[in-house]
Amino acid sequence: MVRVEERDIGGWDLRSIYEVPITDLMEAEAFFAAFGRVHIINGHKVRCVLTNGRGSAARMLDSQTGAVVSEYDSVLFLRVREVSGVSVNDSLKIDGRIYRIVGVSRVLEDMLRVELMGHG
Repeated sequence: MVRVEERDIGGWDLRSIYEVPITDLMEAEAFFAAFGRVHIINGHKVRCVLTNGRGSAARMLDSQTGAVVSEYDSVLFLRVREVSGVSVNDSLKIDGRIYRIVGVSRVLEDMLRVELMGHG
């Protein structure tokens, strides 16, 4: 089960400046300020970036074998400090829609990229 914590979405978490390399923090804050919106994830307000499903799934291929590593129709970017227990095959409820997590990666020290398949 993914736990999402509700945080004040209006300001900076000053404590995090000393825990995360400043360049990563600045990049993440700029990204969320420019593209982020408030979504309801598992009942909590979270500023994040959610791509819309385009009707067909994207495939991530292994660069050496060409095999399909994962297939997803949406991608969620969120701060690491706002979630815990994010695992493949868990589910998330985002804005009333259920998604299955099919991939998780850390793109910056304070940012996760979560690949999702919509369930309806």
